[in-house]
Amino acid sequence: MSTDSKLPLPQRPRRTWHQWSKLARVRIGFVLMLIAGVSLCGFWLPRRNVIAIAMFGGAGDDDSVFQTVQSNLSPVWRPYFPWTLARWVFVTDDRVNRVHLSKSQTDPRWLHRLKCFPRLQFVTINESQLCSNLNLLSSLPLEQVEINGLVSESDLGHLRSLSKIELLYVLDPPTSGGGWENLAEVPSLTDVELVGATDYRHIFQQLSEVPQIEGIGIQCGRCRVSADDLALLTRLPDFASLDIDDQYGVDLDGLQQIFRMKSLQYLVLNPCPATVSQLGDLAKMPVLREVTINGLTINIKSMRVAAEDDDQ
Repeated sequence: MSTDSKLPLPQRPRRTWHQWSKLARVRIGFVLMLIAGVSLCGFWLPRRNVIAIAMFGGAGDDDSVFQTVQSNLSPVWRPYFPWTLARWVFVTDDRVNRVHLSKSQTDPRWLHRLKCFPRLQFVTINESQLCSNLNLLSSLPLEQVEINGLVSESDLGHLRSLSKIELLYVLDPPTSGGGWENLAEVPSLTDVELVGATDYRHIFQQLSEVPQIEGIGIQCGRCRVSADDLALLTRLPDFASLDIDDQYGVDLDGLQQIFRMKSLQYLVLNPCPATVSQLGDLAKMPVLREVTINGLTINIKSMRVAAEDDDQ
């Protein structure tokens, strides 16, 4: 047997401290470059809610300025590090300003998740049970809130924790009950939109006790707003905007109550059965600025000039 086969195998020399140090610097540098690259992409990629949707779940649309996100992802955060890091890099999107929670998203953790959008201005919630947790959104600059499925109007008092809210949408409000007067505890709230209401009497009666209310809008109503209902709004000292746009509109008796609203500045009535001559008293409303009747804009200045000519 050849003696060459008995020679010991060459041993790999141990790395020196300098070599280990160089290898560590290379690996650390690669990791830092990777983190920097991911962060740079997260910051510079067009924020057309692609990032927010991919990481937050759902679908939305983008009008190049503001975005809408429909959230469908589980509210439970995954514990392992890569997913958490990805959320930290991508989920916080300061372009998204509108989020609509679905009817299945009733866990209060969803409201906590909305803090991912520091410029959120509009949020829709579909279950009134989330109202008691609206304090979770107190750090966000929310200006508009939409509530669907309101069970008790007393839940509206929880809006007091949102210091910047100006507009409240209520879809399908209850037919009876109290609680609208609780909006007096939300001093920044000035406008209320009612969609699908079936009884305006108890709503207007309580809203008349909320002195900061300046505007009320009505859409898709299921009954006519009567003259007695409108008479309740004349109690509001700074009532400036009335928008009734549904299949019933107002009748001539209701129009007479509108003429009594001396602080009214903006008026939309669709439909309205009044003729041009029956609308003449609009010219006597001192601060009225814009009027739309049956989809047509009326020149209120011309009406005032014509009224003055008639008087002369």
